[in-house]
Amino acid sequence: MSKPTINPEALKQFAVVSNELLNLMRAVNLDGQARSAESKANESSSSDSNSASQESFITAPNSLEDSLEYSFGSLNITASQWEEIDRETAPLPEEKPIEYSFGSLNITASQWEEIDRETAPLPEEKPMSATTEDRPRKARQPSISTTDPLTSSTYSTKKTTPDIKPGEALGEVQIHTKYRFSPSVLAHHANTACEKMLHLKGAELWAKSQRPKHQDTKDNSPGTIAQAHQERGLDYEARLQQKIQKKIDCESQRDEDSFFRLATSEIGTTLCQPIFSLDDSFYTPEMTQAGIEFGRFIPDFIRIVAGSKRRDGTCRNRLFIIDAKSSLQVKISHQFQVTLYAIFLDHLIKLNKQQDNIEIDIQGGVWIPSDPEPKTFSLSFMRPIVERFMLEELPAILSKPLKNAEWHIDGPCGQCEFLPRCRVDAETQKTLSLIPLLSKRSALWIKGLMSPTSRSEIEDLEDLVKNRHNLSAIQQTSLEDILYIDGRGNSILLESYRSRKSKVLPLRTLELPMKHNERLLVNALFNPLHRLPYAYSLDQCREQQFLPTRTLANAIGLSNNPEVSRMDHIALTEEFVDALHGFLVQISNLQHPPVLSIFFYSRSTQNDVQKLLLKIVSKESEYQWKVTTKTRAMELLGNMYEDADFLTMSEVAGQNIQMPDLLGLTNNPSLKTLVHDKRVFAIEAAIHALLVLPSSNSYSYPNIMTQLVDIEAPGIIDERDRDDQGYNNDSIYESWVQGKRGPEVMCKVKKWAEQQNVILLTLYGVLRDECKDLGSILLAPQKTFRMRSRLNVNDSILAQFAYFLEWETIVQVQRLRERRVLLSKQDSFAQQASFELSFVERVGNVRLVSKTSAYIAKFIVTSQLNPGALANDSFPNWILSADTEEGQRSRMKYDDMKDVLNIYGYGAPAVVGIESVVYDKNIVYVKGSYDAMTVQLGVDVDKKFILERREYAPNLNTTLKKLVAMNTESKLFLELITDPNKWGLESPKFSNDVFLESILSSTRQYDMTTSQDHAFTRVIRQRMNIIWGPPGSGKTQFLALTILRYIDIMRGLSLKGQGKGPQTIVLTALTHSAIDNLVARVLKLHETVAPHAGYESMIRPLLIYRIGGYNQAQGQQEGVITMSAADFAAKHTKHEDPRDQDVVRIVCGTVWGIRKAAFAKTPALCLQNIQMLMIDEGSQLLTVDALHAIECLDPDAGRLIVAGDHLQLGPVIVGDYPPSSQTIDPTGSIMKNLMRTAKNKRVDLQWDENRLALDVGPCTSQLQDNFRMNKQLGEFMQSIYGPSFRVQNPTKALPYGEFRGMSFPAEIRKILDRDLSATCVELQLTTDRQCQAAVKVRANTRTAAIVEAAFVAGLVDYYLTMVGAQTVTSVFVAVPHHVQRLAILNAVDLDRLAQDYPLAKIKVDTIEKMQGQEADFVVVGFALFGDATVTKELRHLYSVHRWVVALSRARCKTVLLMTPEMLSPRIVDGGSSPSAADMDYLDGWGLLHAFEKYSRETGGKTVYPIGREFLELLQL
Repeated sequence: MSKPTINPEALKQFAVVSNELLNLMRAVNLDGQARSAESKANESSSSDSNSASQESFITAPNSLEDSLEYSFGSLNITASQWEEIDRETAPLPEEKPIEYSFGSLNITASQWEEIDRETAPLPEEKPMSATTEDRPRKARQPSISTTDPLTSSTYSTKKTTPDIKPGEALGEVQIHTKYRFSPSVLAHHANTACEKMLHLKGAELWAKSQRPKHQDTKDNSPGTIAQAHQERGLDYEARLQQKIQKKIDCESQRDEDSFFRLATSEIGTTLCQPIFSLDDSFYTPEMTQAGIEFGRFIPDFIRIVAGSKRRDGTCRNRLFIIDAKSSLQVKISHQFQVTLYAIFLDHLIKLNKQQDNIEIDIQGGVWIPSDPEPKTFSLSFMRPIVERFMLEELPAILSKPLKNAEWHIDGPCGQCEFLPRCRVDAETQKTLSLIPLLSKRSALWIKGLMSPTSRSEIEDLEDLVKNRHNLSAIQQTSLEDILYIDGRGNSILLESYRSRKSKVLPLRTLELPMKHNERLLVNALFNPLHRLPYAYSLDQCREQQFLPTRTLANAIGLSNNPEVSRMDHIALTEEFVDALHGFLVQISNLQHPPVLSIFFYSRSTQNDVQKLLLKIVSKESEYQWKVTTKTRAMELLGNMYEDADFLTMSEVAGQNIQMPDLLGLTNNPSLKTLVHDKRVFAIEAAIHALLVLPSSNSYSYPNIMTQLVDIEAPGIIDERDRDDQGYNNDSIYESWVQGKRGPEVMCKVKKWAEQQNVILLTLYGVLRDECKDLGSILLAPQKTFRMRSRLNVNDSILAQFAYFLEWETIVQVQRLRERRVLLSKQDSFAQQASFELSFVERVGNVRLVSKTSAYIAKFIVTSQLNPGALANDSFPNWILSADTEEGQRSRMKYDDMKDVLNIYGYGAPAVVGIESVVYDKNIVYVKGSYDAMTVQLGVDVDKKFILERREYAPNLNTTLKKLVAMNTESKLFLELITDPNKWGLESPKFSNDVFLESILSSTRQYDMTTSQDHAFTRVIRQRMNIIWGPPGSGKTQFLALTILRYIDIMRGLSLKGQGKGPQTIVLTALTHSAIDNLVARVLKLHETVAPHAGYESMIRPLLIYRIGGYNQAQGQQEGVITMSAADFAAKHTKHEDPRDQDVVRIVCGTVWGIRKAAFAKTPALCLQNIQMLMIDEGSQLLTVDALHAIECLDPDAGRLIVAGDHLQLGPVIVGDYPPSSQTIDPTGSIMKNLMRTAKNKRVDLQWDENRLALDVGPCTSQLQDNFRMNKQLGEFMQSIYGPSFRVQNPTKALPYGEFRGMSFPAEIRKILDRDLSATCVELQLTTDRQCQAAVKVRANTRTAAIVEAAFVAGLVDYYLTMVGAQTVTSVFVAVPHHVQRLAILNAVDLDRLAQDYPLAKIKVDTIEKMQGQEADFVVVGFALFGDATVTKELRHLYSVHRWVVALSRARCKTVLLMTPEMLSPRIVDGGSSPSAADMDYLDGWGLLHAFEKYSRETGGKTVYPIGREFLELLQL
């Protein structure tokens, strides 16, 4: 690259400033500011390999010149030229400030000093990357064909490892008194939660800000991957800026100008790179005392949207803050950074008194390349978390000495620039960081158990292990689990540290196959700019062979010609895909295919290849790929990467996707035995799962080579082939951009692949030496390799439903298998995942001894048995095995998938069902086949057995067959699901006659409310109506009235000779109980709603059939004909005479019962063209299940009614599925998929100023009468369901006959006050660190549940005392977790309460089980004190659907128990931080805050301290 020509005049003008800067440099004493040698950071690639340019802290130089240059604007000036400028020029006194170009930004000389201070690096150190907040910069121009970033190789800082001197250990570092931060640095802390990093980075940035920029040195070494990511980030920002139509580029403006733009810009305008600064008024005294300072901050984009209205009716400018990141997904750190911008801007708005003109949006945005628009998140949720960190935690961290900062070398530290320093500190200080596999959270917990001494942490840990019997039982168990302490008291982790040798962990895993006939090692190295490979290798090996039987590799050189480079990358990518596909096809086509395992060295490479394949199949790919390459890429995805992402594949690849038939059922529906194998593995992950290496942090390649291969297989690799430091992506990339030719790079990759093979075989060798039976620990399912066929379902929508069914089954099987494999026996008993049984006797007809005859055995449960853990379930959903070593092996090797379709299993363990359970006596009756119980198990008196759940999916094949058949059969379901509004708004046949009859003739006075009558009119006039029934809105009542009123209309028309022929009304729902409740309500109303005078003869007995669902305990419902599906079908096999106009029948059953009757061998013809289908619990019934009933509708005259509440809990699914922008959700309920806005878009939850804003579309009718709640509770529900959800019984109150609580504590009296219906109790645990009980409560969920249970038990007792023994009342206690439910059941003496208060109904259960029920007094328990628990379960705890159910059960009073940890969870906690995907499920947090605020405003908020005395009473 040639140097630019320097204009002498420009140099003279430039010297005006340069002379001042040089004088300033000489005046500043930099010695005290200089950073110690050990903090010359190892600038490894950013932990977010896809983050935008601002997160890596690495400067991107603009050239590779050999001479040292200082870049100042557009001028590159060498060090020798600086001296000449200094001698020959002088300042120009009293002259107008001259402007100099810094990129495209013109700034005056007076502003240079400030900019220099903010951007200058420390001396003797590689320049750090300028973050967005450090300096204004112009986003680079987007890459085009003439400047393809694939060819860029001139930006990088060489990755080095600084030498750390012993004298520079942690304890001897001088304490800094000033710290400077940018939002990106603090956001990085959200990933690591490292106090030491904050100290070191803040001090470094402060020193950097005190140095003139032109003293910076530049490292002209070639590029690293981190530098390439930085370049890609700048390119992405530039592309976004070009994409935005209405914008203002603010980079050339001053801070005050950018702020002025916030108030004056038109709505719809986007400000690009606005520049702001904070003044001293922002800092609290604590921040000032800690020496905290922030530099300029520059959000990427601020979009001006319409805000709230002023008094004059005009809108304020609302600021929607957007940060651009070139990541593949949004991270917590990205959201943290946007939240910081929001806090800073909010301060500036208040400082400038612009609240009437400007406001901050309640949502922030992160814009990543995969999304057409920014991905939004809740600023309301993030803001208190970030404010607490910035205003409280950060000053506290920086106010203490560096040596007291909390830190630990953990996985996230792998990319930290200070890692070399920390390793030296760990060795010098002998900290817990030296213990392998010890996470930061575990290390901090262990430190809390150790008493402070003058000795090292390692010595203190040795003492703790030796004296662990002094700990509580919970602490002792936890310590043994963390350190892998065996029965002899030896810790595997400590032994590995002491001996410096690898150790095998006593674990079972699915991360490594037990055996394979063939293995394929896949390596691909990517140019990070566009994520295309520049080198690859494929090696096929026999099971025990070191050398491959077949190998293929290639690499390209780095061309300086952009077009040549582009074509080279594309050609190599297509070659790689073709080669990999060819390997798999060749193996699959063998006459006797082997068991094949595909190995990547690391998860990151495995994921990179998957992203590459997705890029190829993408409909919006930036490259032109061959058709064969796209087809093969799709096949590779289906054969290597089957996962839930296929459900959103159409968003990437369009509608013409080929989803794999994972189980083979759509192509071979006669299969009885299914097999699903795990094909892809990562070598690093397997080592982590099975071995302890004497190394802190993650296992690096040099660690594995020196501590595993060199010790276990010394001399196996020729030393001439060793390059432990060079075999990694970053080093090979550096050598590639240096100019190494393709063959040289290829040779290096092949050598690396050979050594990966050696590592893998060495791992197997160690495991064989240590383990007698590899099959007992390596449990990944395997089978011979065949390329999978695609789903035999042509329509892309139906294919997604088919894939969802197969994948959900696979996930359920995997979850059960993982729990069986990974949990110890005692943990499994404690979690109620398995049960220990002791055989007593055989019961029933003991004379039947044939192999297939039923064998019912009586067992005593000798392990823990919690109420409800074993439901009476005649389905064979369980396996029973002997409690022996052989029985354990049979359990571990049991393949649930093999028997997932079979009612009986084959071999051991035995497949059984639960006949009945007697909980008070711990007795369970188990039903199995005679052969299984006697021959396979050999049941005998007092013999022990283990009972565990298995997966049984009898309806899987049925539904898949239906989806395949729909390729050619009825398209009704497809028409409906594609455009529900179009289908639903059409008038059914004869609708005019029916409507007129409903108006002119009225058999009975039904007294429907206004909203009910409106909904009924839609039922009559439209083909489809969604009945949105909020809690307590009388949904069941309305459905029953609709059925009776429709029957009356049909009979009225029949009497007039206008009958429409036989009518069949089908009632279905997810559960039998919901069906029975609806039928009972129909029967009751039929008797109680009296006819008008003269119409008595028209009211005739109802003809109701109930298919299945007969409950012997409850008995048969009077007036209902109960029969099996087969019997109903046999009775209705003939075609009916259409002249028989008076036949109106109601058929009730689950969708499976209806399907069996409608499509039996001799089908019930009356169910094949039904006139009305009513689906209750539509928000809980999966769409793919509902299609069985929907396909029975009369295509011309049929009416569809779906009732439910989409804001309450939906279908129960096991898998975690990616969020999708698709209108049709294959994982969603039938109600969710049929509710569409007027524009045929799906109805999404959106919060608008503390309330939900919903557009439910033209086919949805909301019932707007709240019959359940009193005025205060009903008003809160209006914030969810809208102001039209009106309370009908406002005066409901708790049934206190007389006041009996004068002696109660004041807090209890307030909580039970009948006038405070919305009560929020904040349980605040003592912060006394000396209180060991409080430490236990925070650290252990079970202990916390005991504290909550004690409070609940007392509260229920107080309430029932207030009510009295002679008053009818009901009490619910609803909690999110079973562990809370069990603790409360143990604390609440239900038997005593039932005896003392016989008229009181008391129920304790999870929130899911409370849906559809109500009570006078409801206690909702979310008293979780552990930050880790809350953070780990954000999706579960903050699900808006769960919160809607929990807060809507009460008639008179809701008492919410919660904690400060629930109100403001500490998500910034390093390893326990949630993913950004979890943050998409936080609408429930908004509802929690809304209820807390409402309770506070109405006087119902109570703070209840949980102190040492309370905890001591519990004897935790």
